[in-house]
Amino acid sequence: MASELCFYPFCLLTAALPSKLHWAKNRPNVREMFLAVTVICILLTLSSVTCRAKTMTDFVDELLDTDRYDRRVRPGVDSGKPVTVYLDMFVNSISSVDEVKMEYGLSIFMRQRWIDDRLNYTEYTDDITLNYNMFDQLWVPDLFVKNEKKATFHHITVPNRLLKLSPNGQVYYSQRLTLILSCDMHLKYYPMDNQTCKIQLESYGYTTRDIVFKWNADKDPVQVSKSLQMPEFLLTNISVGDCTTKYITGSFTCKYATFELKRQFAYYLIQTFVPSCLIVALSWVSFWIDIHAVPARVTLGLLTVLTMTTQSSSVSSRLPRVSYIKAIDVWMTCCLVFVFGALIEYSIVNVLARKDDMEPPGPRANKSSEEEDGKKEKPEQSGMGRNVYTVDQAVKINTVSSRKQVCLNIN
Repeated sequence: MASELCFYPFCLLTAALPSKLHWAKNRPNVREMFLAVTVICILLTLSSVTCRAKTMTDFVDELLDTDRYDRRVRPGVDSGKPVTVYLDMFVNSISSVDEVKMEYGLSIFMRQRWIDDRLNYTEYTDDITLNYNMFDQLWVPDLFVKNEKKATFHHITVPNRLLKLSPNGQVYYSQRLTLILSCDMHLKYYPMDNQTCKIQLESYGYTTRDIVFKWNADKDPVQVSKSLQMPEFLLTNISVGDCTTKYITGSFTCKYATFELKRQFAYYLIQTFVPSCLIVALSWVSFWIDIHAVPARVTLGLLTVLTMTTQSSSVSSRLPRVSYIKAIDVWMTCCLVFVFGALIEYSIVNVLARKDDMEPPGPRANKSSEEEDGKKEKPEQSGMGRNVYTVDQAVKINTVSSRKQVCLNIN
């Protein structure tokens, strides 16, 4: 630009030069003209470089000049209309779903967009991205997370914030947050349950007369990373809604997003249900052990009862102390009843068996035993007509004969 401005005076000066005689007569004036043109070119060059270096800086300084722009006042306060803030978020990860503390973790990009007429411009046609240090010079909504327990703003390697201005005065503000949020979980069907966790975004100081939150309708208000994975849950659905609340101080705008989580059953099948089934089956093994093997059966019964109790306590330690009965409680109680029932069954059988052994034989028992002995004493005849006896039968016959002989001698 400066070279072009210098080129035109030189061209005009050259075209206006007369003959050599005229040049000689007016030499002092020509020198003055060359000197003037040189000075003008130098000034134009310096001016061009200075303007080029300070254009954006001067523009931003003028745009955010405190005499023109007051960050303490919200946009549109003079018109009496509330400023509309459009919200959307990008979910990086969902982690640390804790049933005991009733909370879950969320890592997001929180995005806000609103119109501030005081920041519109015509000098440029493109959006202007501002440094994160300019954050303190702009008015931003006083958004807070209503169900937040703990929040972390990321500062590595620089504060993770984005500010962008558009020619129509639109302000785009994005920041990266890691949140620990409360989640009211209902564990009636645990571990075959579905949970619904929310994130609630509300204005802290401005009522609905001053500021209104709306979900961005141009695209999905809640976007999720394609690589999002959770070790225990599946994200089945996302929905948004309004949670504007009326307090004593006024009505405050609020929006919420709901994450529907389905618990994966495979972990609990392997870690809880299969072991408990095996313990119950092990307690039934005692039914095939001899009834007189008291130490073996009692040890097996007590071992299964203690193991089942330990597993039940381990499951309960991972859950909050709720007043209602959970599905896992019903399962563990039934398994414990089966195991304990096997031990009680052996105790009853053992008592009955001991009673049978202690009862004396009655008259019928003696008579039947004599009949059996008589049958055994009958000799077996062979086809040759001779009596054939076994050794035991021969001994018994001799014993009976001797007894009869003794009785005859006594008589």
